[in-house]
Amino acid sequence: MTITIAGFDFQGPYRGTGNLTRRMGVYVVYKKGPEEDIRYFRKYIGYSESIRERVDDLSHHKRDCWMRETNNDPYFAVRYISNQQQARDVETRIINDKATPCNDT
Repeated sequence: MTITIAGFDFQGPYRGTGNLTRRMGVYVVYKKGPEEDIRYFRKYIGYSESIRERVDDLSHHKRDCWMRETNNDPYFAVRYISNQQQARDVETRIINDKATPCNDT
């Protein structure tokens, strides 16, 4: 499954972190719409050198926000990018594309 975000193709969204790996890239936390609704709503965008470890980290500085915003049922989309500057650029473009409740602006 793929989803296009601000012109970039991402893997997912996946329910929970089971399909994520410990690779560098950008991740987007979503809330899924009601059962009959196929939409997903962005709640947080982040970058990490190890996406799986970062989103599983209970001390993540925005975890409480995204758990609250997703009713404790987050979905994750990921784009693995091996170049740190490119990953940061993608993260910035997506953050600037649409406001999310858990990203500081």
